[in-house]
Amino acid sequence: MNKIYVVTAVDVGDSCDGHVRVLGAFKNEDDAKNYVRNDMEDRCDQLANTGIRVDFDQMEIVNEDEDTVCCWSIAEVEVQ
Repeated sequence: MNKIYVVTAVDVGDSCDGHVRVLGAFKNEDDAKNYVRNDMEDRCDQLANTGIRVDFDQMEIVNEDEDTVCCWSIAEVEVQ
């Protein structure tokens, strides 16, 4: 069995559908984590000056009211 690491994200809020988006599948966990960090940094750039707080360890961005704006996850999947 081989493993892949699937990166997903969910946007949360009134203008979002709240559905999970698959962002990519990676052969190792480090590549998946690097992708998430880069994607989070890109989102921070897009949301600059809007009162957000980013938590790279929890893989989420929250607004000034502590409501989640976007969250990421990495799922380890065994494949044949």
